[in-house]
Amino acid sequence: TALVFLLKVLANLIAFLSPFPILLYILAPLIVSTQLLRELAVYAPSRTLLYAADAVYPAYVFFGVACITGALIGLSGRLTVLGVLYVL
Repeated sequence: TALVFLLKVLANLIAFLSPFPILLYILAPLIVSTQLLRELAVYAPSRTLLYAADAVYPAYVFFGVACITGALIGLSGRLTVLGVLYVL
């Protein structure tokens, strides 16, 4: 039946992959070292930058709004002075 066929295929696949744990056991120091280097070289700096960006974001928004407000007040002051000079 189909179930027996699928079980035989699965058994053959498991038999084919049975040396794989031995290979993993032999390569374990290399795998662990690679994971540690990846953690130190990629993930830790990435998490640090994301944490710093989250910490600085309120100041970024505050100073951005302050710059926009300052530009608008300066522009309105300049236009007011130009309007007064035009009238005079």
